[in-house]
Amino acid sequence: MHAFYDRVTDRARRAMEFANYWALRKKHRLVTNLHILWGILEEGHNTASKVLGDMQVDLRKLQQEVVLLLGEGDYATHDKAVCYSEEVRQCICDAISLGLEGPVVLIGCHHLILAMLVGPANPAAELLDRWGVTQELTNAHVRAIVKPVL
Repeated sequence: MHAFYDRVTDRARRAMEFANYWALRKKHRLVTNLHILWGILEEGHNTASKVLGDMQVDLRKLQQEVVLLLGEGDYATHDKAVCYSEEVRQCICDAISLGLEGPVVLIGCHHLILAMLVGPANPAAELLDRWGVTQELTNAHVRAIVKPVL
């Protein structure tokens, strides 16, 4: 198992598993940030979903938009896992860095969403931007929900 999975919450792990599942099911060559966003929304009981809901994002409609953007692939030679795209590897690195900035020991779904928003331009960040989800607003909502560990 990848070392990243030792550092994530159970919900973030499930979201990443859902992302892999969707990539497999839709015959995509790589897991992208859109797959991770889909996985976070599918998991549904995480800080990122709560933050998006608090920002008046319709989570089901957002997930449907992700599905439309991802479409159907034609890569049928997967076994049980799909490789991560470069954008996902960068998102994971950024999520870990964000987690290390605070008193948090584990990386959660909110770190993944924030990493999508702070990293290089990508389709997931562009979609979230169309819904009015910005790094600043997301960060403020996360800070209001996630209390520092003293």
